[in-house]
Amino acid sequence: MSESTSVTSNRAHHLISLAAGVFALLFFIFGPVVFGGLLAVLVGVAAVIIGHRASARPGRIRWVAILGLIIAYLQLITAGGILLVGALRVLGAL
Repeated sequence: MSESTSVTSNRAHHLISLAAGVFALLFFIFGPVVFGGLLAVLVGVAAVIIGHRASARPGRIRWVAILGLIIAYLQLITAGGILLVGALRVLGAL
């Protein structure tokens, strides 16, 4: 693989990481109500995995991958907290 192909491939990975983070955030805001918390956590985990893999690759726009990773982590923490509060409410009502 030539260097220019590698740079282009890394650039694509960095942009996909940002898109995954933004998609996770938008899914959390506009996602389905039924089982939405669990699905939002799963989408967040997928975005974090994509972000970690992309941020490990060198490139000029690596900051884009890191930004996507930060967005994905914020969404994952928020969705996990909301899911935990919902689960505690259900268990508290028993």
